[in-house]
Amino acid sequence: MDPDYSKRQLYSTINAGGSFKWTMKVQVMTPEEASKVEFDPFDVTKVWPRGELKPHPRSLTPGQFPMQEVGELELNRNPEDYHRDVEQAAFSPGSLVPGIELSPDTLLNWRAFL
Repeated sequence: MDPDYSKRQLYSTINAGGSFKWTMKVQVMTPEEASKVEFDPFDVTKVWPRGELKPHPRSLTPGQFPMQEVGELELNRNPEDYHRDVEQAAFSPGSLVPGIELSPDTLLNWRAFL
């Protein structure tokens, strides 16, 4: 068993001029909808119902929050300084686009201000 295989394959492929792409999708819920659903939308152990999936028998609101494609995530260069480029990357929840606010999710708020 090699737990680092995927990381090495990613690094080697990018180093050889390749890249990896993923479609990025989000689910959107308004504050009004969040107050009306029968689950805690900020509970990291819950999965929001999606429109393109068959409704699960225990799902209270099947298809209410469909996945919406917002773009593509592409990895096409390896980090030069691992700490600077990976550990403190723009993926940090503390690096927000102006106009975007944090949700009341406790875990997210804790991570944003480390």
